[in-house]
Amino acid sequence: MANKPFNCEEATELAKSVYPYANFLTRFIPNVITKLGEEGCLWVGQESAHYFSPEVIQKDEIKSVTGAGDCFVGTLLANLQRHYAHSHHPCDIPSEDVFHHIIRNCQRSSIRTLQSDLAVSDKISKDLLV
Repeated sequence: MANKPFNCEEATELAKSVYPYANFLTRFIPNVITKLGEEGCLWVGQESAHYFSPEVIQKDEIKSVTGAGDCFVGTLLANLQRHYAHSHHPCDIPSEDVFHHIIRNCQRSSIRTLQSDLAVSDKISKDLLV
């Protein structure tokens, strides 16, 4: 496996243990995003990797965990679809900076849902699109 820059110092043990597998998958899939629940998220691209610490939320702010992961994935897919719709080439993948911004917005989407009694927060809006 190629050595990719990875901000390992900040990463949780779970992220570090998942990294080799995600790194291996980038041989076949250009970008691997692994949700780590309350431990954040790991993104591994073909040239680099990044651990995203979790967004801050107080335990007393959590109303329900139902739908939080689904909202993360939905926000990811909506952003990727938007990127590809505006791309000039169907195989054009977002830049590393764009992926970072997208993943932060995915985490915000999850937080909004955690703070809601609904499975999909009514506070999820177009502001989460890159």
